[in-house]
Amino acid sequence: MQRPLESPEVNTPSFRLPYFDLAKGVCILLVILYHLQEAYEVYLPSDRFLLLVRMPLYYFLSGFFFKEYDGFTSFAKKKVKRLLIPFLFFYLFTSVLLPILANRFLGISFSTGND
Repeated sequence: MQRPLESPEVNTPSFRLPYFDLAKGVCILLVILYHLQEAYEVYLPSDRFLLLVRMPLYYFLSGFFFKEYDGFTSFAKKKVKRLLIPFLFFYLFTSVLLPILANRFLGISFSTGND
């Protein structure tokens, strides 16, 4: 007797906890608020407390669900693929290719800081 095939629409259970995602979102908004306050020189009375809470809480919540890897090699390969390669692409694009294209086609020149 054959087992019936499962349909691809079957929802797998999610192990995400919505209140953790909400708390991380609030922490991200607090960091954005901090940067806006610094840019516009506006300060709130609660800034001293928020300074002590926002980033440590975000790191705690992000590290709360730690994924184990098969070893350092698999960990390094995954991080290179997901972090280092995109970083190098965008770094080279914005710092090398974009200024060359802007200078050539738009006539915009960028200062190198050595002036």
